Amino acid sequence: MGRRETAAAKRVRAAIEARTTAASTTAWLDAIAAACADGDTSGLALVAAEVPTEADADDTAAILQFWRALAAVHDAPWLRVRRAEAEQAAGDPRVALDLYLSACEASSELALDEADRITSLADSVGGEPLFRWQVALLAAYLDHIPDDEDWVRERYSELLDGYRDQPERLTRLYELGARIRAMEATGELPQAMVVRPARRPRDE
Repeated sequence: MGRRETAAAKRVRAAIEARTTAASTTAWLDAIAAACADGDTSGLALVAAEVPTEADADDTAAILQFWRALAAVHDAPWLRVRRAEAEQAAGDPRVALDLYLSACEASSELALDEADRITSLADSVGGEPLFRWQVALLAAYLDHIPDDEDWVRERYSELLDGYRDQPERLTRLYELGARIRAMEATGELPQAMVVRPARRPRDE
C-alpha cells in the first residue's frame, strides 16, 4: 500500500482543485501558495505536478510570479526547474538556463531527467553556460550510469579536445578525469579495454 496523503498535501490538493471556482488565476495561485506555507514535501510535489508553468498571455505574469515566489521560499532544485520552465515560457531563456544549471549542479538526477531540454538551450547560448552543462551532464553519468563507460570516456576525451586551448576549463575537466580514474581503481567504472595490434613474428 502507498503512503497516506499528509494533511498538508490534502490542503494543497484542495486548493489546486478549486481552480474552476476561483475568482481569477491570481486568486487561485495565491490560495495554492498559502496552502504550501508549511513546506510539506508531498504538497510541493503536487504543485510541481499539477500547476502549469505556462498559460495564455493574460495569465503569464501571474504564473511566472507564482513560480518565482515558490522557488524562493522553498529552494529545492526540482522547484527551480519548474521556475526555469516558467521563465522560458515567458521569453527569458538565459535566466531559464541559469536556473536549470544551478538545479542540475545540485541534483545529478535532474541533469539526466532534463538533458534533452537543457542541451538544446545550452547549445544555443554557448560559452560558460554550455561548459557548465557539459560538466554537469558528465558528472551525472558518473553518478548514475557509470557502466556506460564508452560514453563517459568518449565524452571526456571530446571535452578535453574541445577545450585544449582553455587552461582554466581544462583544470575543471581534470577534476572529472581524476574521478574517472578513481572509479576505475575501485571497480565502479569498468576498466577500458585496450586492443593491441598483433605482434609481428621475429625473423629467424
